[in-house]
Amino acid sequence: KIIHSGDTNTAIRFPAADTFTVETAGSERLRIKSDGTIGINETSPSTVLHVKHHNNDTADITIEGGGGGNAGIQFIPGGQTNSYFAYVDTNRNLRIQDHTAERLRMIAGGKVLIGNGTTYTPQGMLHIVGDDNSNGPELYLMVPNNNVTDNIGALVFGNNVDKSVVKIQGVTHTANNTGDLTFHTSTTGTMSEKLRITS
Repeated sequence: KIIHSGDTNTAIRFPAADTFTVETAGSERLRIKSDGTIGINETSPSTVLHVKHHNNDTADITIEGGGGGNAGIQFIPGGQTNSYFAYVDTNRNLRIQDHTAERLRMIAGGKVLIGNGTTYTPQGMLHIVGDDNSNGPELYLMVPNNNVTDNIGALVFGNNVDKSVVKIQGVTHTANNTGDLTFHTSTTGTMSEKLRITS
């Protein structure tokens, strides 16, 4: 145990074989175990880096770019050379890219673009750009079953009084690969089907 002169509740310790700890104010703050795992306010880290708030409160990690730099995290799968990157740029845009290009951007204000955010700017709350099979950008709604009769997806429109005022819904019937498209509207809070395009 190594104690700071005149400050006996601050120390560096070696509490077990191949284990290193740092204490401040009489409490352990950092531990590096023999297997290389690191705990911050955690004596039994379960991952390579395990962070816990010292007061059982919310634990935050801050990554701040210096000067005009971005702040991000890079991911590299084991045995790979390609990296995946998530970062916030100096315009406060959250950007996620794979090893070839940017794939998602959320701009300050909450609008989200899926696709190439370096070329396009989201025009609505959700904006999708791309074409990987000559069909244009596709949005899939799917249920995890193959029921013969089921509601298989819906687009619902609402407000802060009623979250479901208008609805476009897909349904199956007769067979799990036979379906209709239905359109619903509401009157004084009661929604009902008004139009159906059948199979």
